Amino acid sequence: MKQTFYIGLLACTALLCSCSDTMHIYVPNTVNAPLLQEKHEVKGNVSLSNWQVAYAVTDHVGVMANGQYLLRTGNRGDGDDNSGLFDADARGGLVEAGAGYFNRFARSRTKASIFEVYGGYGRGKFTTISYDYFADPGGNSPNRRDYRISANFDKFFVQPGFGITHHVFDFAVANRFSLLHFNKVKFGSLALIDDNSTKETLQRFDDKWVLSAEPSVTIKAGYKYVRFMGQLTFCVPMDGWPRIDADDIDADGFVDDYFQPVSINIGVAFHFAQWLKDR
Repeated sequence: MKQTFYIGLLACTALLCSCSDTMHIYVPNTVNAPLLQEKHEVKGNVSLSNWQVAYAVTDHVGVMANGQYLLRTGNRGDGDDNSGLFDADARGGLVEAGAGYFNRFARSRTKASIFEVYGGYGRGKFTTISYDYFADPGGNSPNRRDYRISANFDKFFVQPGFGITHHVFDFAVANRFSLLHFNKVKFGSLALIDDNSTKETLQRFDDKWVLSAEPSVTIKAGYKYVRFMGQLTFCVPMDGWPRIDADDIDADGFVDDYFQPVSINIGVAFHFAQWLKDR
């Protein structure tokens, strides 16, 4: 059974790799699925590129704040290598805040089952480098800025989730729906200078709305106040928006190519609550 699961996971990853362009203008941040259960409880996560914190204002109302800062400085190799899971040169991030409702519907001395739903707003920006630079680094200009592609965005999100919280582990499943409004899509003077088709495609994001489903699975393990955190997040743009004109040969949808399809985040989680002390 385990072998079948791992083979299926590898197959899904390979499929995502084959369908993804390495110029990503959106990389989803870590999903904050806190699983709060009582007033004044505090939970958070910290990793190299993400941070999250959540606080229970009452026994059923929580607030959260999230941040992301991504800095990659890799080399894609030759100019024909434009597929892969991660953009070798994605930079940027976002800040966001939200609030929501949570309720525990099963509780014992050491664990509880939690349903939660949060909503919020954030702003961000991502920058990448067109593959022209890596195909002939320094050939036309040694300045990476001349090959830069950037996009700002506003983000509205709704995030229902469910999980189990325990004094030594948390397990959460959540699906964040992010409504992104892209704006200020900019190109360096040499970015995609010989690829008008891709450039026109990216220009279509300017002043466009894109709905993205971002399901995630989060595991935290440790003892009481400090834990290891690992999360797997998928990013699936809904309905291929924004669409190209029906007469265009790329009308099947291109959004997937510019959204990072899978994110893996590993970090440290902290947890402070009265019920942990009482135990």
